[in-house]
Amino acid sequence: MRRTPRLRLLALALLLAGARLSTAQDVEPAAASVLRALETGDAERLLSSTPARLEIALFGATRRYSRPQALFVLRDFFREYPPVRVEPQAATATGAGWMGSFGYTVERGARPLVVGVQMRFLFDQWQVTRVIIREVR
Repeated sequence: MRRTPRLRLLALALLLAGARLSTAQDVEPAAASVLRALETGDAERLLSSTPARLEIALFGATRRYSRPQALFVLRDFFREYPPVRVEPQAATATGAGWMGSFGYTVERGARPLVVGVQMRFLFDQWQVTRVIIREVR
């Protein structure tokens, strides 16, 4: 059965309910934006707010990239692995940090992936600081 976008956002909200921040900064809109970016394969939206450099771990190879380089890497990833379904799996928040894990399904028969996104509350906004993409074992 295919879930509607509202159900996906509800699932994300339920995960976030267990990962409430002790600070006044609300992570939910930023986390929902990450989910929508992954669902649509939109690298620009995913990295709309990032520091000057961020870390991307792609199938075990980890590197630090400038924002323009990271956009290039993630555009290529989304082109090679267009999302069929993205499901929130887990979320953890601590102080000014948030980490979300998403099941990322590509075409039929392909091995499913897990996408992790780490954000920090920097300069009065949530910024993506790390993206981890790996195959499910």
